[in-house]
Amino acid sequence: MEADIQSLPYLDTIVKETLWLHLLTPHKSRMDTFFCGYVIPVGTRIIIIVSAIARDPKPQDTVQLSLANLLHGFGWRLPDGVSPEVVSVDEKYGLSVIWLFSLEAVAEPKLPAHLYARP
Repeated sequence: MEADIQSLPYLDTIVKETLWLHLLTPHKSRMDTFFCGYVIPVGTRIIIIVSAIARDPKPQDTVQLSLANLLHGFGWRLPDGVSPEVVSVDEKYGLSVIWLFSLEAVAEPKLPAHLYARP
């Protein structure tokens, strides 16, 4: 599956654009964390350097594989009672770009049930 990612240029573009625009900064740690030799206590404000992540291919590969698996394994629809006309992807610009309204989607398995079982 990882080798197939190379032949999905549209997926690559989506991931790059998402990493470039939509990572939330700043972030506050929710638990004590150990990262790269440093202790980050709970409640620490962390500034994520979005542009650095967007240029590093390693996280992009992981995100691409995860997104490809989600698109392959599930059908996606809006929640009951929500029509496409009311969905908004308006954004607020600042240090990073965030959506003004939460976007919700319902994932429905489309593969045989045994493929979703944990080993």
